[in-house]
Parts: sequence; structure tokens; C-alpha cells
Amino acid sequence: KRSTRITCREQVKLAEIKYSDFNEYIKKDITPIIYLYNMLSKRLEDTTNRTESIVTQDVIHRVWNLLVDLSSKEQAVTHPEGSMIRISRKEIGQMIGCSREMSGKAISELTKLGKITSSGKTIVVLHAGISCTEEFKLGSKP
Repeated sequence: KRSTRITCREQVKLAEIKYSDFNEYIKKDITPIIYLYNMLSKRLEDTTNRTESIVTQDVIHRVWNLLVDLSSKEQAVTHPEGSMIRISRKEIGQMIGCSREMSGKAISELTKLGKITSSGKTIVVLHAGISCTEEFKLGSKP
């Protein structure tokens, strides 16, 4: 018997179907397979990009890229100065492969650089339209 554990950041609907029933269904309609293929392909691409960033980028850039990405998602709230998201330092660390302390230091540095404002779990990504790949130097204002 297989089992798994997942953690979701937003509301989800979960459905369960027997393997045999699923096989019968896709014999009649291939649409779910195409949908699953596209979803898994996108997730694999995201995982590959995150893995690559761990090797090639320092923590501050990984945090910045994550925040810009999250600010473009549905759960982000429009804010007069950018996009507002709610996420803990621990969650950031888990998502980019660093400690809670390191993600907190990166948040502080990004605040000093004028890229974000933060208060507790609330982070406003200023001017969210800025490209994720925008280069910036540590210690200098944008």
C-alpha cells in the first residue's frame, strides 16, 4: 500500500479514485492524462529550476526570486506599493533550501535594499513587475 504526506499553502480539493476505475476512464477520455502530464511537466521544470538555483545563486537571490514568484500567484494581494504575500521565514527556508535564520537575514537585506517591506509574516514585494533575473548589488540601494 502506498501513502504520502503533503502540505498545502492554500485551500485545495482532494479526490480519490481507484486505480482500476481510473484506467477504465482514461480508455474513454484521454483529457485527464494530458492535464496531468502538463501539470507534472511544469512541476518538474520548477523543481529543476529550484535545484539549479541552489547551486548557482546565493540565498538572497533565491529568496528574491521566490518572493517575486509568489507575488505573481493568486494568493498575493494587490497593495499600493506592489504585491503583498504572507509567508513565514521557516516556509521560505524550506522552499529554497536554507535555514529560517538565513531566510530572515535575506529578508532583512532585501528590506535594506528597498526591494520589499516586511512585518511578521506579511511581505510586500515592491514593484512586483520587476523581472526575477534583475541584477542588484548587495549593500546598495536599487
